Amino acid sequence: MTDRNGGAKDSKGTGLAVQSLRDAVAAFHQQIQCKLNELEVAIAHVDFEIPFVATKQPEKVFVVEATEPDVLKQRESITRLEAETFRLHPSCTRVGASEGKSRLHGRWMELSTQLSSVLAASQPRRGVNTVIEGSRSLSLPVRMREHWLRQPLHPEGLFRISWDTLALVLVMLDGFLTPIAIAWDLNTDSNPVFQASFFSSFVFWLLDILLNFNTSVYVRGNLIHSRATIAFQYLKTWLVFDLLLILLDCLNVFTQSARDISALRLATVARLVRALRLVRLLKMSRLHDMIQEVAASSGRQWIMLVIAIANTACRILVVAHILACFWIWLGRWVEQSDGVSWIELSGAMNLEIHVQWLHSLRYVINSPSPPTIAPNSAIERVFDITAYMFSLLVIGSAISAIAGTLNDLRAMNEARARQRREVRLYLTSQNARYELVGRVMKFVDYKLEKMTAFSFDESLISPTLYTELFVGQRGKFLSKLPIFSLTLEIFSDVFAHVCTTLRKQVYEKGELVFAAGAWAGSLHMTTAGVYTLSDISTEQDDRILKGEEVHWFAELSLYAETSIHVSTLRAKNIAELFPLSGDDFVSAVRDSPACSAMFCEYARDFIAKQRGISDTHEDQIRYAYSCCQKNQCYQELHPDQRKLFENIDILKAVMAESGVESFPEMHSKICVDEEATDLDAVKRLLASLSDAGHALGPLGADELSQQLQRLLPELHPSLGAYAVFEEAAERTRAESACISILALLANRYDIYTKAQGAGKLLHLQWEQLQEIVRWINPTEKHVHAVLVLLAMRGLGKSKALLSQVPDQDQQPERAILYLMSEQHNVVPSAAKLDAEGVALLQDTLRHHEAFKLAQMLQGENVPASIAELQGCFLHSSDTSDSRAFQFYVLFLLGFMSGIAGGPGSKFMTARNAEAVISCVCILQRLLEATPMGIYWGYLSARAGSLGLPCTSAEDLALVRLACLSRLQDRDGYVALRRAWCTCTQPERVRLQEHLLADGIADRALVLEFLPDCMSHAKSNRLIGLSVFLHVLVDLLANLTVIIDSSPSMDGKKLIHVDLSDMSAFTMAVQNGFVFRTCISRCDFHIGDKVRVQMTSENWGRAQDAETDTTNLSLSMQEILLQQQAVMGHFSIEQAPLWSLSRAPKNGVMEVSC
Repeated sequence: MTDRNGGAKDSKGTGLAVQSLRDAVAAFHQQIQCKLNELEVAIAHVDFEIPFVATKQPEKVFVVEATEPDVLKQRESITRLEAETFRLHPSCTRVGASEGKSRLHGRWMELSTQLSSVLAASQPRRGVNTVIEGSRSLSLPVRMREHWLRQPLHPEGLFRISWDTLALVLVMLDGFLTPIAIAWDLNTDSNPVFQASFFSSFVFWLLDILLNFNTSVYVRGNLIHSRATIAFQYLKTWLVFDLLLILLDCLNVFTQSARDISALRLATVARLVRALRLVRLLKMSRLHDMIQEVAASSGRQWIMLVIAIANTACRILVVAHILACFWIWLGRWVEQSDGVSWIELSGAMNLEIHVQWLHSLRYVINSPSPPTIAPNSAIERVFDITAYMFSLLVIGSAISAIAGTLNDLRAMNEARARQRREVRLYLTSQNARYELVGRVMKFVDYKLEKMTAFSFDESLISPTLYTELFVGQRGKFLSKLPIFSLTLEIFSDVFAHVCTTLRKQVYEKGELVFAAGAWAGSLHMTTAGVYTLSDISTEQDDRILKGEEVHWFAELSLYAETSIHVSTLRAKNIAELFPLSGDDFVSAVRDSPACSAMFCEYARDFIAKQRGISDTHEDQIRYAYSCCQKNQCYQELHPDQRKLFENIDILKAVMAESGVESFPEMHSKICVDEEATDLDAVKRLLASLSDAGHALGPLGADELSQQLQRLLPELHPSLGAYAVFEEAAERTRAESACISILALLANRYDIYTKAQGAGKLLHLQWEQLQEIVRWINPTEKHVHAVLVLLAMRGLGKSKALLSQVPDQDQQPERAILYLMSEQHNVVPSAAKLDAEGVALLQDTLRHHEAFKLAQMLQGENVPASIAELQGCFLHSSDTSDSRAFQFYVLFLLGFMSGIAGGPGSKFMTARNAEAVISCVCILQRLLEATPMGIYWGYLSARAGSLGLPCTSAEDLALVRLACLSRLQDRDGYVALRRAWCTCTQPERVRLQEHLLADGIADRALVLEFLPDCMSHAKSNRLIGLSVFLHVLVDLLANLTVIIDSSPSMDGKKLIHVDLSDMSAFTMAVQNGFVFRTCISRCDFHIGDKVRVQMTSENWGRAQDAETDTTNLSLSMQEILLQQQAVMGHFSIEQAPLWSLSRAPKNGVMEVSC
């Protein structure tokens, strides 16, 4: 009693302690919240707000000279901060190639991060044959399709089973005909039935020896394909036996053809040889095992019972037939010995053979009824007794086998009956209504019939065999999906592991499987039953689907972060299906790096095709087939003959479709002159765009598109190079770029802006573009060359094309260079250029590969990038007249104009054109201005167009940061400045040092994909710009240490850093604390560039839920950040306060102190 009271007191005390702790935490949280509210009120009184500012005049343009700002010239070099000032974390430095940007689910990013270095080190670019040979570890149907001379046959393969079945038939035929021939001493030479049976059996068993040398064998449970092991195993088992039987058949042929042997001796030898051929019946033991395995593989108990009974009955009949024939032979031998046989006593001496056989069979199967035997026939009585004892043995063993099978079935049925009884008793105790009881019992009967679980000791079989059991049951359903069918062909072991993760689910009549609009958590594959399908995106009636036809739904759930069902599926009767979740799927493919890479590529393509809830079930199936066929592994395994370079002739196909025999004849449809050249066609095309150049008025966008398709065969919608490689989107961009260039050259504002809606390109901006065109002043040759370049540039993004070019030409620009030099049949327009035009195209492609205009537009690159581009043209042989550089600028105009496609330029709206025009105008000074002047001149122009201050070094750093964050208005700048002020003074110094580095005098880092990172940070409510800037400072500090300690980076001024993995992580992470500390779990891979890899530790925690501990930590950090924001405005170095004036002066916002 005392113990109980003491225990109760301890329990009560523990409860009070826990409750007290909870109250303390709640009070502390309330105090923190009050502190945050006070800080928000304090910050609200600081002049952060921007009163209404009149919209700047849309026609006003800010023109900035290409000069370096004075503040940068006078800026004292910032003292490099010690590494200990920032949070430095131990990181792993590896050498490897970077991967592309990914939008996959976090589990896939975690997997690809784990395996990327393995693939880069071991298989940079592998052929499909290497993948196949290196990946297969299980014997699956794919091995059956290989040529039998190259790889041994599978012992349970379809061919081998068919061959063994034929062997069983021949053994049975021998067991039937040979005793008859011996018993009645028939002349088999003149009997066609016996002759056909003998020679077919002889040939079959001779071939069987050869096949046995080419059939894999099991050794200690493992399937062995080594021919030496196969031969050794065959030698130890059946080889000698088979050879002896073949020798007996040869001896039989010899005795039949012998002429010098006496008749008596010949008959005796023939009978002996025939009798020895019955030894082949011993092979029935091996065939009996094969029959049992086939029966077990059916999965039906009644089939197993029927086959067991039939097999036993067949063996009994064979034994009875042999004994009956032996009775006949014995009776005939007694007669020949001048005795009285049972045949004579039974009156069957003159009867036909089959009647005598029936008499004999009756003596065998009617035991113990004694046959009619002469009293003095001791031999017949001895055989009668022996046959009786043998019959008892055979029939007894047969009855025992059948009885055992029946007992097993009875026990199984008793278990089913017990389960049904238990369910019925439960329903009765619950007072279930009659209709529900009927439905439940029907469902129970179905599950007991189809899904009865049998437990056994799994240690009795190997994991490989256990896996193959699942493959046999579920592989036929899973292989219906295109990507899994490809997996079966290449990565059969992965396919088998996926099969083991499937678990069948059963639905009753009318039960909902999933509803449209619900979250999709797994892939569903139908296997049995009937379903009704309703698509929410169509108005069609419900469709009936048969489960046996294997339909699959919600495949997107395997790869995407979130997905919803676009249709409703309901079971029309009792139905079965297999679900597959994304986590189970990833765990199955995790152990195969090559297969993981294949699925990552497929997943990116599959997600990119999604349009949302407007997609129907048929759309998802079409996407699956399309993405699978575009997969690199599929293209290597099943190359499309139409896409092979040797089978492509674009010009010939287009001319055949147009009904012309030469390229000039195609030009005649543009020009009147039938002998017109390409330049004449271009000149005529430009003239047709003007008011006076065409008899029926100027050409429109549609007519211009048709004319371009005749001039540039690559753009043909059905026969061009883009159509062959199935790159419709790239063809649209290429055609848009060509149309836009011609519209610019012909001053056709209407064509250029046809695809633009609201926010159309301003007329003042159009005049600026025309000024640039007049500065370029291209010749007809240059116009033709730039059209050819724009028409074929997009082909370099085709996977089918890249898979056929050499390894060193895998980049898009290099692939085009390879086509120009080696594959004129793919790009026929390039073959029409002269040497000057080809040189211009080659130089421009190399410049475009080295210098990305989009990076400069976003402030992503640095002045050193401008210096590299400047060096290319200053060392060019064509520097005297600047024609090469002007051609490059003309290409940039076309490239940027067609980046979004459309009939004209859909991209160059008023907002987008502002930055492009500023950048191109600054680049016009490339050959005469300094790289610093060009770079900061462009950023100053952007600051002026947005009304941003740029008087101090910090202002310039913020201007570049604004470009990196893709700001379009002053409200965005205010949010950016708020985030900037949350940083401490050392952190702002670190950011400013990075943002103002030029890569010429001091080292600069080009953080690739940084604009994407900032965009994702702004859209992710758990991160925001403030948190991202702190993580960026942490990243820069770690990069400094890593680069300083790397010998390969010693002396480099310009270093590229790939943040593609961080960009994807910023978008996917759902835990603020995990993101704040992600740099501590990063790896840095150093090669040609530095790649920041988020590692599986980060991706594994990307979906972690927020906890009280992390929320408390984040709340404390928010207090510190907001305190730093307030103190930042009263910083001594940065002035006590900044605010935006109520009205911009000259379009520029001023910062007042």
